[in-house]
Amino acid sequence: MAITVEFFNFAKRENSTGLPTGAAQKTASVLLKDNCTLEAPVLKLNSATIAEYALYNYVHIPAFGRYYFIVDRTYLTGSEVLITCKEDVLASFKSEILSSRAFILYAASGNLNIPDKRISVTKNFTLNHADAAFPMAVGGNNYFISVTGNNGVETFYVLRTDIATMFDALNFDTITVTQGATTEETLKNVGDAIGLCFEQSFTQGTVMQNIRSAYVLPFPPNEECLGTAKNIHCGFYDTNVEGEPLVEPIFSQAIALAIPWNVADWRRLDPYSKVVIYLPFFGMIAVDPNTLINSSYVTAKYSICYYSGDLSYSLETEQHEIFATGKCNVKAPWGIGSASGGGGLVNNAIGMAAADVAQFGDVYGSIPLVGKYIEGAANGLTGAMQSFVKPASTSGGLGGFSDAGLDLRLHCWVLTKELADTQANFATLCGYPVMAVSSLSGRSGYIQTNGFSIAGTGSSREKDQINRFLDSGIYIE
Repeated sequence: MAITVEFFNFAKRENSTGLPTGAAQKTASVLLKDNCTLEAPVLKLNSATIAEYALYNYVHIPAFGRYYFIVDRTYLTGSEVLITCKEDVLASFKSEILSSRAFILYAASGNLNIPDKRISVTKNFTLNHADAAFPMAVGGNNYFISVTGNNGVETFYVLRTDIATMFDALNFDTITVTQGATTEETLKNVGDAIGLCFEQSFTQGTVMQNIRSAYVLPFPPNEECLGTAKNIHCGFYDTNVEGEPLVEPIFSQAIALAIPWNVADWRRLDPYSKVVIYLPFFGMIAVDPNTLINSSYVTAKYSICYYSGDLSYSLETEQHEIFATGKCNVKAPWGIGSASGGGGLVNNAIGMAAADVAQFGDVYGSIPLVGKYIEGAANGLTGAMQSFVKPASTSGGLGGFSDAGLDLRLHCWVLTKELADTQANFATLCGYPVMAVSSLSGRSGYIQTNGFSIAGTGSSREKDQINRFLDSGIYIE
């Protein structure tokens, strides 16, 4: 059986849909060898040489509507040559392939946000860093006292020197008194001391008894949280010392912290990238990068309660999604008043002095005794005042007062592992991830499917070949 065959010298991949362009280099009428198949025809040529047909590697048989690779050329006798062919199913059924829909794993045009797990990572990495200022004023020892006054319990922001002034009202100048062979340190005006004791007894207790709590914070209160300065009353007793009353106990402030991404694609995801944020008073926080992939910054919001010393934070994405929260306590106790043993010494000494005066009935006769007790009160006061300088350790949470001495800037680090090959270079041969059902129409370059099933006009064996080709990856050309 004689058929017309077009011969080409055509450079193409075996897993490509590419078709020869232009006219055939040679067209010849050839015989079809007996007992060959449509998928693997054997062509018999007379009056030909192997050298002549060695120039060609590809044929088109219009009668069959198929394209073939030349597999072998065999010289028989005389001028007879056999050319063995193998069907190029991808070229022969190109139109049916491109009109198909399939679940596409990888393609030359894919989704840059899908991880390409085919590319190995190395031990090398890139580290980037960004930081931001702490959103609140912080620093120094900021003193607060809570007292029972003429308006109930109030909390005041005070200076340490103000409290020292308040306690000066409890101390008295002394003079040296000599009686015979005995010399005693005693008060200039015992009446003032006794008057103070009785005045306080009629105005709901001593200064010390009405100080309910005293503490130090590393945060000076915001001006909006303070009222107009006024005299501090302990009970109904006016200390003649001014403090700024705390009228709003909560203050919040936020700041944006940039995320210093190293890449703009799927390598932002875990396990390719790691994100660590340092928050003052809370420490290092590992953040899931998957949460942040579409954000260029995070918003860190801090909130302080000036009453309790609780410090809270929240972190939210650029899309205002909160992804982390925490709380610690930064209050340090301040040992004065009824809040500590030091204040009790002062109270007890003054109370004993008043009792002695009442017992003896003679003010002047009890001068030496009162002097000794006032001396004891002064010693107790000295111990209490010393505690101003040494705030006690705080409790609770992940931080404390001492954290004010650490780094007070917010930091963000992004670590990204390096790939064994760049994705752009890898994709030139292997495509980008798609992982979606789509039409093959309009696509070019590499494409790989999963479970491809062509609905073409070819034989079952031809369809099986096409399906296997697509699932292992081909080039649409």
